[in-house]
Amino acid sequence: MSLTTDTLTSFSKNANLVASGGSSPIITAPVLQGMGFVTAIYKDATPYIDSSVFFNTIIPVSSPAIAATKYKLLLDDRKSDLAQDMSAQSKLNSIYYSGKALAKFPAAIHAVHDLAGDVATAQAGLTKLEDAYELFASNKQTYPLVYESQWGGVVSTALYVTGNNDDDFGNTYYNDHHFHWSYFLHAAAMIGHLDPVWLTPAHKDWINTLVRDAANPSTQDPYFPFQRSFDWYNGHSWAKGLFDSGDGKVQESTSQDALFSYGMKMWGRVIGDAAMKSLGNLMLAVPKRSFHECFLLESDDVNQPANYIANKIAGTLFENKVDHVTYFGANLEYIQVYLRKLYGSVSSVAGG
Repeated sequence: MSLTTDTLTSFSKNANLVASGGSSPIITAPVLQGMGFVTAIYKDATPYIDSSVFFNTIIPVSSPAIAATKYKLLLDDRKSDLAQDMSAQSKLNSIYYSGKALAKFPAAIHAVHDLAGDVATAQAGLTKLEDAYELFASNKQTYPLVYESQWGGVVSTALYVTGNNDDDFGNTYYNDHHFHWSYFLHAAAMIGHLDPVWLTPAHKDWINTLVRDAANPSTQDPYFPFQRSFDWYNGHSWAKGLFDSGDGKVQESTSQDALFSYGMKMWGRVIGDAAMKSLGNLMLAVPKRSFHECFLLESDDVNQPANYIANKIAGTLFENKVDHVTYFGANLEYIQVYLRKLYGSVSSVAGG
């Protein structure tokens, strides 16, 4: 078999892998630029999975040691967040922006509830979040989701209404589904964690459908394809959906890639689905290695061109190339902070 460099490093150092036709691993062929090389090997071996992502809490990172006065200010800010109009902020004409709006509140609820111990304020915020979420769980948002039978998935109706392929960030063309759904999974996991009564069959079915759409684990499911987004060979997800792309699929946001897996893992934990939780663990552990091998560039990186490593961040990775830009701008600060979103999943996968 042939393995990419980051996949090869996932095997135990004691596996004693042997290259095809030789006594040591050999580089046999270059892969598409930005994805390193493949090594042909033979021998049965067991991959080593990094267990550091197997945390069992909704928020995996501990609170930093900061001065008490600053800590109080942070908690006061979070209480202020919960006073905002969550429904107005999330009732938008984009499922993506709506999800982002919903997902910024769970961390504030967690901080107020579990760190500040202000249960009453947290409960009031949770009630508002549940009310805002219900618009989508009941499928009454501006562009409701529908099942599309040609490719097998749930899509926004934006294109059917406006005729514009790019509306809702191309969701109707299956673009970025794992990004879009990640925010709803994250918010639902926190709601269910704090309010188990909310975990009704209807809510669970709606959210489980999002999981099946982007990360269906079964090859026998007649309604959804197996793993629409995640590429187990390359160790991360791809975006682009059905859109034409001269340079192939693209990994444009490792943070949202990780957030989907984290949200799925935490949702599985909350509803007691051990298989879903385990799949989320694996989909966090594998990218933890590929992100460091191909996206967070150390000085000794061997996967990107030597004259590219000084960028430190890959930027946007296509199947055919790596490009030091983002889809929302080419400013250096946009690119260099691309991974730094304030979610526990990113901290765990990115290593800090």
